[in-house]
Amino acid sequence: MPLFVNAAVTATGQREFRSQAYEQRLSLSFLHEYVRVNYRSVSASSLALDINDHNAARIVEQLLRTAGDASAEQKRAEGRLIAARLAVLPPQRVYRLFRTLRAAKVNNRRTRAILRDWLAARPDLGHDAVKYRSGLKTAARHAHLPFGKGEFGDFLFRPGKRVRYDHGFLEAYRRAHFEQSAVYELPFTVAEGFAAKHGVAREAFLERIAPRMTRLERLRTQAAGTRTELSVMPLTRLALYVLSLERAERLRRRAELTGALRAAALRAAGPYAGTLGRVAAVLDDSYSSSGSGVKRRRPLAVALGCHSLLEALAGSYRAHWTSGSADPLLVRPWGPTPLGTRILTPWSTPPSGW
Repeated sequence: MPLFVNAAVTATGQREFRSQAYEQRLSLSFLHEYVRVNYRSVSASSLALDINDHNAARIVEQLLRTAGDASAEQKRAEGRLIAARLAVLPPQRVYRLFRTLRAAKVNNRRTRAILRDWLAARPDLGHDAVKYRSGLKTAARHAHLPFGKGEFGDFLFRPGKRVRYDHGFLEAYRRAHFEQSAVYELPFTVAEGFAAKHGVAREAFLERIAPRMTRLERLRTQAAGTRTELSVMPLTRLALYVLSLERAERLRRRAELTGALRAAALRAAGPYAGTLGRVAAVLDDSYSSSGSGVKRRRPLAVALGCHSLLEALAGSYRAHWTSGSADPLLVRPWGPTPLGTRILTPWSTPPSGW
């Protein structure tokens, strides 16, 4: 079972440095099916663990696909676990799961009830109708939701029927087709398309839409990197941001970036900061840490995050990068992976600032 849990925490079915996406998906599919068939309760119970979203959605899908294999008691337990997990999954992933279930023709009573309960708990269906329109339409059809009448039904299935909507997001979406000011009342991903349609300059659009952007959206559009953003960024994502900067930029902002990494590591360490005693780590910054096209520099970011976290946890800490680098802030994917050499090489004094 540790193999399954470890895969559910780390594997994403995406391309890696040494393997293609289809190889990852094939191995992961076999592992999920083996555990579900032979240890169904373990598969369901793993939804309560800190597994990643990809595997959580896969487990939910397989449990709902094979409802006939479960006893009444198992179904009750699975229903509670599924509902709790869906509540914390990103909405776009849940809507994608609903589309997968519809394509697989999984439409049993339990599936419809779970879907209806999840939608009923959404904070604003108007926001979902605008931002996840196709997903909400698929879910409404699949679960036979009563959207046939009212403005939600008109918006989803009969666009253009109404000349005005009472819900703010629906009305803003209608107006945005011909009124530029309404664009800035919409979620960022929806507003982007309308801004391009109206020919709004990218810089001007990003400046005006900034109050409606999430932290991750600001990062993706490179409107982030401010001290405020860095102060609340999770450790691994902050490490990815640092590694995305050019060497000269990292050097110029050394104090700021180093301080942000240390602060994020201390938040992650919590009450365990400084409790591990003497720690030495061999950290991989070899060429393979460049990752893949879908996970650019992700392995190196994890290594940099581990470096910062171990520094926060340890009373005395030594880092050995496989490249021989003595400056964690300037690491880059380069060279082979001489793990043994780094273990045997004496540690030298790190540069000031670390």
